[in-house]
Amino acid sequence: MRIVIPVSFHDQHQLHDLVTILLKFGGLERHHVTFFPQLSQTQIAKEQCARLMPVTGNASVIPMDRDLPINNVPQSPNAQWAFVARTIAGLPDQIPWLFMEIDAKPTKHGWADLLESAYNRSGKPFFGNIVATPYRTEQGAWYTIAQDEMMMGVGMYPAFMARWNEGPDIAGRIAELGVGATCAPWTWGVYLRQTMAVLGWAHTDLISDMNSTKNYREADGRLICDTAPSEPARRPRGGMVHSDAVLVHGCKDDSLTRILVPEVEKPVVAGLDPSFNSDQATLVIKEEPPVELNAPPVSLDEPSSPIPAEPDPHPTIIAKDLPESAIRTRITAKSTRVGDFAKEWNMTPREAKRIIEDAGFEVLVPSGWVKEK
Repeated sequence: MRIVIPVSFHDQHQLHDLVTILLKFGGLERHHVTFFPQLSQTQIAKEQCARLMPVTGNASVIPMDRDLPINNVPQSPNAQWAFVARTIAGLPDQIPWLFMEIDAKPTKHGWADLLESAYNRSGKPFFGNIVATPYRTEQGAWYTIAQDEMMMGVGMYPAFMARWNEGPDIAGRIAELGVGATCAPWTWGVYLRQTMAVLGWAHTDLISDMNSTKNYREADGRLICDTAPSEPARRPRGGMVHSDAVLVHGCKDDSLTRILVPEVEKPVVAGLDPSFNSDQATLVIKEEPPVELNAPPVSLDEPSSPIPAEPDPHPTIIAKDLPESAIRTRITAKSTRVGDFAKEWNMTPREAKRIIEDAGFEVLVPSGWVKEK
């Protein structure tokens, strides 16, 4: 499989520790490791790629041609993920890929082989933590809706997903992600969840979704952690890590790293290991980047925000009572999916579907197109 490590300004300080952990556990001889940095992080990615070259089947760096706006969640992380998906779809070696954010840490020897084997056994194109899509009321209470699920971003994907031409149009949906996209405020996991579910996904406990956690420690041979504050607010995690987990995502301090590699100190210059020559790293540069981002300038006065692995939950859902003529006018002027109505009306696709069908229209399955009956 291909292990994909995205690198951006806000998380590059953890990259050296991640590579140190990868070197400790090894087992990467059969796997590719590809770094996808934003432009300014290319050199840091090259330095860490060089450290991994002796122990991997293939190590490379594929940079974006620009930096993305820092305080721009979820459009910037969506754009970086879409760049990865579309670039991998054009590579000659079409192997499944694991999207491994820098705060995702392997915890056991043989972790990569275990994940690859489990993915192959599942027989599904998408493989990761399947969770109930979280929502939040205006008062801050969390809730979920029956049968509304999503796959967390740290997971496994098929190489060809950005050019998939059978069934639901996932390639078209991926093309809609990015800076200035109309899918905001949804992350890719939320925006693509219905399409991914139709194409096929499988849940695994080998990946532990513990996003925005801290203070990791061991108790009775198990990892345990606390919830960390986050902005935007996220579904609270914390507690015991699943005993089957070989990849733990979401530690926001260095407590998990200190458990996994207690003997390693942080380098004076983050990301630099003088025992390796960074010029050895394979650097792949696309002449024409497969994603046009049209990113606005980054304001240096804006604070950085962490990349979320789940949506910024929506406020209380309010049902709309639209006249039949308004829906008919919309679908006559332009082909429209139930998801498009749901975004406009600030509700789930399931609720939008009910309103549309009550108005006398049909929602096609699995595409979601709204049609006259």
